[in-house]
Amino acid sequence: MSIFTNDKEFGGFFYDQVTSNLAQADEATIATGYISSQTIDELSDPILKIIKRGGSFNLIVGMGYYEGLKQNQFNALNNLNYEIKKIKAQDNGIKLLFTRKYHGKIYHFRKDSKETYFAGSSNFSPSGLINNLETNIEVKDQISVTKLKGFFSWLKKSENS
Repeated sequence: MSIFTNDKEFGGFFYDQVTSNLAQADEATIATGYISSQTIDELSDPILKIIKRGGSFNLIVGMGYYEGLKQNQFNALNNLNYEIKKIKAQDNGIKLLFTRKYHGKIYHFRKDSKETYFAGSSNFSPSGLINNLETNIEVKDQISVTKLKGFFSWLKKSENS
């Protein structure tokens, strides 16, 4: 089991895991409670490169529908979604979960046949990925991975987001 806490003594910055996985991924799905416009802006290039390589990217935001988004957050999400849809509209983009409040944080990356899943406490923001002391664990056991795949499928359904 690998752990990432944003402390060099305990696995290092989760941001490094996210950026290195995004840089090489064929597919990525991130489900998070909160986002920051700064993180969206900083990581839009590697996200768009996934799409340009023929891959897919989904960002599921769990609390935005219920608590609202600041104008800069809305603009960053809207701009990224527009750029994603310009390249490849089908099965890609930004989704706001509206059936229930979602505060979890799950990150999925796939490169060829290798899949990597992280579950933990880091939102898609500088606070979650760098500044706060967080706990994120790489999920490796097949039973948990299968359950996460099913949960992601449910989150991405159009009747939920």
